[in-house]
Amino acid sequence: MNVAIKQKFKIIIDKSGNTIELPGLLLNDGPYIPLVRYLHLKYLEGYSYSWMNKVVQVTRLFFYFLGTTTPNGKEGTLIFTQFVSALHLGTIKDGKDPSGLYWKPNSRINANLLINSLNGFLDYVSEFENIKHINPSFNSSNFTKGLSEAALKRKSQNSILGHLQGKRSVHKMNQSRMIQLDRVTSMNRERTFSFPAEYFEDFFEKGFFSNNKGSSLRNQLILLLMHYGGLRLSEALSIWQCDISISPFDYSSVSIYLHHPELGIAPYNWRSRDGSSSRASFLDEVYDLKPRNRLMGNFHLGWKSSHLQVIEVYWVPKEAGKLFLEKWSEYSFYIPKSLQHPYAFISLSGKSWGQPFSINSFKDAYKKALSKIGLHQNKYEGLSPHSHRHSYGQRLSHLGLDSVFIKKCLHHSSLESQLVYTEPSSNQINSIIKTAANSLEASHSLKHTHDWNFILRYGFQDIDPSGLLSGQTPLLGNKDV
Repeated sequence: MNVAIKQKFKIIIDKSGNTIELPGLLLNDGPYIPLVRYLHLKYLEGYSYSWMNKVVQVTRLFFYFLGTTTPNGKEGTLIFTQFVSALHLGTIKDGKDPSGLYWKPNSRINANLLINSLNGFLDYVSEFENIKHINPSFNSSNFTKGLSEAALKRKSQNSILGHLQGKRSVHKMNQSRMIQLDRVTSMNRERTFSFPAEYFEDFFEKGFFSNNKGSSLRNQLILLLMHYGGLRLSEALSIWQCDISISPFDYSSVSIYLHHPELGIAPYNWRSRDGSSSRASFLDEVYDLKPRNRLMGNFHLGWKSSHLQVIEVYWVPKEAGKLFLEKWSEYSFYIPKSLQHPYAFISLSGKSWGQPFSINSFKDAYKKALSKIGLHQNKYEGLSPHSHRHSYGQRLSHLGLDSVFIKKCLHHSSLESQLVYTEPSSNQINSIIKTAANSLEASHSLKHTHDWNFILRYGFQDIDPSGLLSGQTPLLGNKDV
């Protein structure tokens, strides 16, 4: 039986013994080398581990799907078509699955993400590994080129990096795939769910309360950064101690600047032996560490804002910055002076004491905090870590800020990206409609609403065109009804 096991590989990249970690697949006869080479190339181009994991996932699925096909001379493109269908529709029919895969249907968005990831890898193996392509590109028709050109223009107009669209984008615009992705309209965005405001105070004060005061303060600080500063969880955990300082504009508040984990400027005007001032060099020379976006496993942190080297936290409302300073002043006493890393938020219990705090550890603490106040994690009810960023976006929208300012506060590259954060919730829409309806009702006299003499004067031309009983001057007289 063929197997494809996802593994973490340590790759030696030069004669000095420097290594990097990459995800990959372990097959019956060893590591799948073409995939390792492809992901190494993408690593050098700055692709994230979450993106790499998606490539590994779909390659593994495709490998197992190939194991269900019989070698009867089927053309590769036909097999790929069947694979795409299996991703979209699943493989279970009437409770049975002769293939033995037992795949459930994927959403259209997720299926397209998987197929796109596989297309990129197939492009690579076709060009560099001398393997025939089973979903090749070909020159688009003029109509398809026109659609692609319009889409590219719209994307560049809404993106802060639109002016950087170059020859590669134009080339892709002129190409189509043999097997196309299902179209997904921009209206198919996932609904926004903000954290319920009525629960926040109890959640903050009671949910995160524990006998370990340092841990309580740390979790509250992270929550403040997400709820009132709009940060993603991975961004909050990326903050270094030196990124937090007293605000020069208000000594009772704080200024926080996040820096790109690799390309950001190192603190204290530091420079490496070769003159580099990047945070990646600082971590390497001072702590013998790699940036957390380049790690795999528990300490990995993604960095979504690849277009930015610095992110400023904008507190909304401003009072949240003062509360953060109060909590930070207390929390600082629990941070040991001899840490072997620069990160602000650390583990303060167990075997991991003193190590950088991880996403999984915060998520565990978050679930426990919810349960303390009688709630359970559910993103569709706004009860998840990311819902606090949605609450922040809603708050910005309610302030009536221009979309350009909202984009800056949420550190998005595109104006469109903020729509999922600022569009009104169902409760807000219903409340607005109810208020508008009450206002409309109040502006009309109830007497007129039920006064048939008044009603008959208007709107009956279709059933009484001669105006016998209706209209301003009924031919049969203006008798009371």
